[in-house]
Amino acid sequence: MMETRSENPHVLSEHTLQLILSNAQFHSDLQETLRDLQVVPSQLEEHKRYMVDLERSLKNVKKSVAQCAETTKREREEHRDLNDSTMRRLAYKMVKKEVNWEMKKETENRKYIEALEKEMIERQNQQVLETSIDEAKRLESELREKKERIGLIQGEIEDLYEKVFNGARREFPRDQQLRQQLADAKSTHDSIQARLKSNSTALPLLSQASGKIQDSWRRTAHDEYHGLFTNGRGERQKKLNKAAKRASEFEQLLRKARLACSEIGSVPQLPIRDMYKTGKYFDAPLSAAFKGVDTDVDLARYRKEITHVKNLVQSEIHYTTERIRIAETDLAEASEVLTSCKTELQEFRRATFESIVANPNASSVMDETHESQAIPLSTIDETRNRSHDSLPLYTATRPLSETEILPPYNSLMDR
Repeated sequence: MMETRSENPHVLSEHTLQLILSNAQFHSDLQETLRDLQVVPSQLEEHKRYMVDLERSLKNVKKSVAQCAETTKREREEHRDLNDSTMRRLAYKMVKKEVNWEMKKETENRKYIEALEKEMIERQNQQVLETSIDEAKRLESELREKKERIGLIQGEIEDLYEKVFNGARREFPRDQQLRQQLADAKSTHDSIQARLKSNSTALPLLSQASGKIQDSWRRTAHDEYHGLFTNGRGERQKKLNKAAKRASEFEQLLRKARLACSEIGSVPQLPIRDMYKTGKYFDAPLSAAFKGVDTDVDLARYRKEITHVKNLVQSEIHYTTERIRIAETDLAEASEVLTSCKTELQEFRRATFESIVANPNASSVMDETHESQAIPLSTIDETRNRSHDSLPLYTATRPLSETEILPPYNSLMDR
């Protein structure tokens, strides 16, 4: 359990002391309102689960109502047909089965009534659930407003503490230690968060780049240029040009990934321009021979270089994925530390503020001209009544009348 300590004894400037005392009620009202609202976040989460259950129940009831309505419609039609069918009734009479007719009629009437009653019950259930959901939405809105109010109150408390403690750094050395601790925690948290964001942005770009280099690699296979369907004029050139285009698209995506995350390593440049040049010689063997171009040798070289880059990209995807996993774990820990530091600073300030308000006479007023002296507050009134010549070496920074006093505060509970 975190121990909350306050500065004791308090050696304060007159300005700081007056600032605290003049805002005592303001601070008390804020803290009281905050205590009243502290259960709201958990209530809101529980209420959200309740809303999900209600919505699920309503969905099931609506489905049941639709089924019941279909059954009722069918039974109503059979009921109406039976009552209106004079010919069927005469037919039963002719074969001397009038009793069977009445039994059948009664059975159909009962089935229709039962179906109608079941439908009405389900419709009532639907109405009850819809009313409950409307009420639950209203309550959820109230809880959300209260949760937002918590944030506003915490902001007001933080603003007050900043005015008091930020302007009295020498008077509260422990506060400065906690502030630095919080700043370090926030810096660490932000750094990890930035690393997670950059790697998370780069990973899908790397995946797309991997697909492009994979396609380029496939299009440089030897069989693609010496199979059964490679005799068409310009066909092999088109294939190699396509491989070069995919390699170019790969480099563009990799460039974007590296801009997003500086931790991604570089890869050798692909022979894209050479691939375009080689493609021109597939259908010009004499020209290739004259210039000493061997397309098979070139293809083998391109494939080797693309294979190397393809493997490097796969490694980068693995490393980036691992960095994301580590950053997610580190960020969760850093968030806990940051929250703990915020809480410790806030609790220290609250305890210090309330301690001074509860017993202001236990504090000392600092002689800001001679900082080594501290005069107990309880002796100030007495010394001020003495003659000027007998006063001790004490001078306030400013007259009390010029001391900054914050305006009175109306509690948020009264708004």
